[in-house]
Amino acid sequence: MKKILFSILFTLFLFAKSANIDDIKVAYIYNFLKYIQWKNVSTIHLCIDPNLPYAKKLRILEKRRVQEGKIILHYLQDIDACNVVVTNDQKLVHQIVNRDNKILLITDGENLGKLGGMINLVQIGKNIRFEVNLNSIKKSRIKISSRLLRLAVRKY
Repeated sequence: MKKILFSILFTLFLFAKSANIDDIKVAYIYNFLKYIQWKNVSTIHLCIDPNLPYAKKLRILEKRRVQEGKIILHYLQDIDACNVVVTNDQKLVHQIVNRDNKILLITDGENLGKLGGMINLVQIGKNIRFEVNLNSIKKSRIKISSRLLRLAVRKY
């Protein structure tokens, strides 16, 4: 568990000279990808909601590697081409949750974890943390490391 926290903090150090909330969220998203397993995936297609305040900052992840694959970023257009979707749009969350797919849904907003976001970023005081929706994860059949799940502040 300490290794994961160290990894997140080290990534923050690399990504920003003075980390702000958006930088922290980008670091979390990158580190989440390290603890997800997809079958037969050599390229991770990370689809970004362009309405996120830190959408442009996520570009820093372009062509970085996680596990054995590189990350390719797209702005949301064709959900079927995505392995990961990052959004704060409630309608899009409902659309993805109601599909039978293997898309990791990372959300950023109050109650989006309860609505089906698999990993939801939340602000608690001045800190950014995350919660997980175990039912959504199970339904998607995506494998998420138990080490990551243990760090969640809330589980649904």
